This record gives sequence, C-alpha cells and structure tokens, in this order.
Amino acid sequence: MNLIFALLHFAISGLELLIVITALMSWFPGALQSKFGQWATWMSDLIVEPVRKLLPRTGMLDFSPLIAILILEAAEFGLRMLSQMFY
Repeated sequence: MNLIFALLHFAISGLELLIVITALMSWFPGALQSKFGQWATWMSDLIVEPVRKLLPRTGMLDFSPLIAILILEAAEFGLRMLSQMFY
C-alpha cells in the first residue's frame, strides 16, 4: 500500500513540474513547438485545460496553471492524510 501512495505522490509531483515547465516554455518563442514542448503541453493540458474552461478570461494572464497546481497540491495533501490513516 505504501508503494501505491509513493507512486501517486511521484505522479502528482511530476505533473506539477510539467505544468511549471510548460508555463516557462510559453515565454520563449518556438519552445512549445519542439518535441518535448509538444509532449509537455499535452501532458499538462490534461489537468490545466479543464481548469482553463472554468476560469473567466483575464486578458493576457492565464491563471489556470497556478490553480491547477493548487488543486494538485490539495490532492497530494489529501493523499498524505489518507496514507497516514493506514500507517
């Protein structure tokens, strides 16, 4: 059971890192068109895109990656609490 929690923690941390990388790459022209950029965008959009649809437009600023990271952090906190109940 501990392995499952560790794998879920690793997956959530990886998604958070990909969201940050994708947000940083969006500042550089052409970076998101690279193979890694396309893959990182595809992976992070699994989480960011539903959040983006729920948030109102804020002009040039996109707060959906930040909100997605906060949601992932809340999920990780809940996972940590759940793992402490079992161990």
